[in-house]
Amino acid sequence: MNLNLQQLRTLLLTVTHNGNSIPVVYYQFAEGENVTFPAISYYETGTENIGADNIVYKKVRNVTIDLYTERKELNLENQLEQILTENKIYFDSVSSYIESEKLYLTRYEIKTL
Repeated sequence: MNLNLQQLRTLLLTVTHNGNSIPVVYYQFAEGENVTFPAISYYETGTENIGADNIVYKKVRNVTIDLYTERKELNLENQLEQILTENKIYFDSVSSYIESEKLYLTRYEIKTL
């Protein structure tokens, strides 16, 4: 998908919980910031560029989207996955529980051009 990080942020801001938008931030929330959950962070993790003639022909960014919730929120996961699918953004995901934070994490890995 030909999508820059600002366009991705705009899509993520459409995710709602109980009719309200949820916090979305690049990489991490500021230290000491009072974050309400659920919340989303997203960040670039590297590139897998396509080269031709010793130049970068296509820049492919690897981006991670983290959905943090206080309990397992299948409706939110489905909503986020639907937004990605509707915008033709292929994703892989994995879920875990962060014991030290008492939060569930669903991580989505995507690639953007």
